[in-house]
Amino acid sequence: MVSIQAVSKGFAKFVDVEILPKMDKGKNWVLGAAVGLFARNMEKNITEVAKLPFVKFLNILDDQGNVDIDVLYEEFSKQAAKGPTVIPLPDIVSSLVPNYLQGIVGKNEKLNLTLTAQDVDTLYRYIQEDQ
Repeated sequence: MVSIQAVSKGFAKFVDVEILPKMDKGKNWVLGAAVGLFARNMEKNITEVAKLPFVKFLNILDDQGNVDIDVLYEEFSKQAAKGPTVIPLPDIVSSLVPNYLQGIVGKNEKLNLTLTAQDVDTLYRYIQEDQ
């Protein structure tokens, strides 16, 4: 079990080190800021999510709000072994960037995130580092 803070820091580091450098045209700033805000509010968000019956059923959080990262890692590793997955990200450019900046960062461009087994391992390692 690891704290929500460790998950938050590990996730933010993963995005900062592994994802943002691969982005261009200012998208990395927008996504970086969005991830920073998400990480800042992660404890509150996870506390709310933990109340959902489905999340309780999964039994991945304890009563103190710690996350069973080992179980999550094991299950995600099984799925990642089947091959990479592509996750479409919300159109952060048109929803967060003012019109006058869209010429710089791109307008209505779709962003996809491809995750591999190596990414699962790396994210797990970053979370473990921040315990």
